[in-house]
Amino acid sequence: MGQEHVAPLERTENRWVPQILNSSTPLPKSEESIPFDSVQRKVKALLNKLTLEKFDSISDQIIDFANKSRDERDGRILREVIRLIFEKSCDESNFCAMYAQLCRK
Repeated sequence: MGQEHVAPLERTENRWVPQILNSSTPLPKSEESIPFDSVQRKVKALLNKLTLEKFDSISDQIIDFANKSRDERDGRILREVIRLIFEKSCDESNFCAMYAQLCRK
């Protein structure tokens, strides 16, 4: 049982490429209509305003942004909202209980 020579793989024009890396694949209209940097700015602003007194109204708005990810194939908005909440809770550890409450909601 010796080793057989195997030809190296060749890249072809119609090879499979993950959609997240394939810039030629158009996004669905729902993903085109929500600029990612806009979502990021708005969620950051809402997290900066989040207090226990304003928790219900502001947390509802943050969850609304996270729910916009329903129409996405890759869930990038949801992942970004989660990342921003995690980052904020690490930066402001004295408010981590409030951020945990937000995650639970």
